[in-house]
Amino acid sequence: MDPVRYRILGTTQALRPDGTPVPVGGARLRALLTVLALRPGRTVSAAVLVDEVWDGDLPADAPGALQALVGRLRRAIGPDAVESVDGEVVTGANMENACYRLGLCAEQSALTAAQHAFGLDKVARIAVVGGTGAIVCTPCGGCRQAILEAAQLSGRDIEILCSNGDGTKVERFTIGALIPHGFGPANLSD
Repeated sequence: MDPVRYRILGTTQALRPDGTPVPVGGARLRALLTVLALRPGRTVSAAVLVDEVWDGDLPADAPGALQALVGRLRRAIGPDAVESVDGEVVTGANMENACYRLGLCAEQSALTAAQHAFGLDKVARIAVVGGTGAIVCTPCGGCRQAILEAAQLSGRDIEILCSNGDGTKVERFTIGALIPHGFGPANLSD
């Protein structure tokens, strides 16, 4: 996925690096994008989203309508990504099978794409999305180790944005908080 830029003055737009628009159709979808873009890196409650997107004209099933709207926005913009310090974004996908050890998590897939696109030393943040219900999806132990190693290469405490599957709940962590006494490349230097 190419990095996406946002314009929120006038008609809200999402633009690819070459300036072509990402289709974000409908006033409500653009309103949701605007509300989120105005609060980068912060958790926005469902109540605030509903209030600002529908501006007092609430639908009968506001939580359901919000969930559907978030799903549409994710399909338009993309849910899972690693962002570089230069703003470049790459994505990954789960590749799973019945044997646990042969699967590949989206985080590691995205980190592999990041390595090829701009190098692990430039990773700034990673988004992790999955699961059902209100529980946010955090990286598994193997993925935490991979993120820690990228953090040690970059010298940055990489930010991890963790969301539940429908995007109604997001929590922010750093890899240092998830692995406070991690072991990686920095421990191997002479």
